[in-house]
Amino acid sequence: MRLREPPGRAVGRLVTDVGAELAKRPEHERPGTVIVVVLTDGHENSSKEWTHTAVKSLITQQQDVHSWNFLFLGANMDAVAIGTGMGFDPNNSITYAAAPQGVSGVFRAASASSARLQTAPPGAPRGGFTAAEREQSNPGSA
Repeated sequence: MRLREPPGRAVGRLVTDVGAELAKRPEHERPGTVIVVVLTDGHENSSKEWTHTAVKSLITQQQDVHSWNFLFLGANMDAVAIGTGMGFDPNNSITYAAAPQGVSGVFRAASASSARLQTAPPGAPRGGFTAAEREQSNPGSA
């Protein structure tokens, strides 16, 4: 699902809509792994409907109760600090440069992280982005 709106509102809508859809399905029809990827350029317009506190609570619930995984990809910002404030695990938040090399690097990093999450045994630590993935997404930042 692709949403072009402020990240708080987009995440809130996506998580509640997908959560409701999955709850309707019998257990054997639900996916074994749910990964929500949020990609933002940092130009957020505030959402009155979904505050950072509400989004953080929703993300925490989905991670703790339903074992969902969330990745936060933010351009030209401190994505770890901003993502953490919204409830994203700092290890699963990554800053990328809004330039061709940074964008291709962050997509490779998200792909690799998603693959690790999908193949991890149940209950395994959620992992996160590697130092090499962080460097390729935001070259020269270290």
